Amino acid sequence: MKKLLLEAIFIVLCIFISGCVRYDEKKLIEIMSSSPVNMNLAHMECWQNDSLLECRPWEKIPLKLCVYVSSDNCTSCYLKRMFQWEDFIEMEKGGVFYIYFIFTPQDGCEETFHKFFFQAELDHPFYLDKNKEFLSLNPQIPQEQMFHTFLLDENNNVILIGDILHNPKVEEEFKCILEERGRLKAEQQ
Repeated sequence: MKKLLLEAIFIVLCIFISGCVRYDEKKLIEIMSSSPVNMNLAHMECWQNDSLLECRPWEKIPLKLCVYVSSDNCTSCYLKRMFQWEDFIEMEKGGVFYIYFIFTPQDGCEETFHKFFFQAELDHPFYLDKNKEFLSLNPQIPQEQMFHTFLLDENNNVILIGDILHNPKVEEEFKCILEERGRLKAEQQ
């Protein structure tokens, strides 16, 4: 009887805790969506392969898929998986969205970061947030990595949050948004 009571209490606690986590995630999403994201791109270095880029014509594309990798994350681990973005980079050619890879390397590790990025052999620009301004300018973005991939509209408002590489529901929603925006773009032309 005691064992059954303890199991029941455990189940109730698990339900309560998982309900709190879902509530906290929903609250964080609300907070993140409450104000536009300050991209502050002019204050970041933009690199492609071994070149520092001054001309950045893609910054005029209205939809921005922001992939932020903070100094708290294993940057080299992330860079080793950059090949996973190739299909989405190919989708960029439609001109509806652009992927902004923003990296904040750990202090003193910029040279190592460049080495790993070049080894990833991804021919795509990336932004280097050397001054660690991205999160400080955007206090509405939670520290948790699960909130560091998001889609912005033309006014830099968050319209989708989540990892499109590993969450099929987020990927599907992302593609629906692109399809709708692509249709609107075609109608305007």
